[in-house]
Amino acid sequence: MRHVVALLLALAATPAAGQERLTLAPGQTLRFHPSPGPERPVSAEYVLELAAGEWVVVVAPAAQVNRSSTEPGITLTGPAGPASVDYGRLVHRASAAGTYRLAVRNFHALSVTKYPPRHPVVDPGIAPADITLAAGRFGPVTMAMEPMEPRYDDVPPPSGTAARVTIQVGDGMTIHLYRRDALRQMELWAADPAQ
Repeated sequence: MRHVVALLLALAATPAAGQERLTLAPGQTLRFHPSPGPERPVSAEYVLELAAGEWVVVVAPAAQVNRSSTEPGITLTGPAGPASVDYGRLVHRASAAGTYRLAVRNFHALSVTKYPPRHPVVDPGIAPADITLAAGRFGPVTMAMEPMEPRYDDVPPPSGTAARVTIQVGDGMTIHLYRRDALRQMELWAADPAQ
């Protein structure tokens, strides 16, 4: 009976036909172009292993579908069922260890990055509860944690904005707190010019 259970578990972890297994070390990015160009998108499914607390970042630049630019649909399904759905880019923290299935529809290029739980790109190392700021005459102060935000374009991660704490002071000032080592590891998106 033990052998039968072990065989069933091995079969459950085996990718189905048409699914490619992605092997990623923490901090590693896989980047590939299964389509000859954005005008000829493809759809594919992949399988990857994630430990509890690990992050996966998927970026699929816009493809041309029926002469219009379309953000590829990305679905990540975990061991317990659907985990995340997004378009063009997806950032997900695994709540449980196991085999995750990644389905991407109508894409021409794809990059997949895996980060360990305390990696500076996904963890700013400080929480809003750790910060004290007196509002004074500037108005109310609000603080929030913002996850990593990868770029949509065809640039391999870690490109975009690292996880950060955002502090909004009154109506006109925003402060972003990043880890210094995250700034060294990422090409950061420049903020829009503002007074």
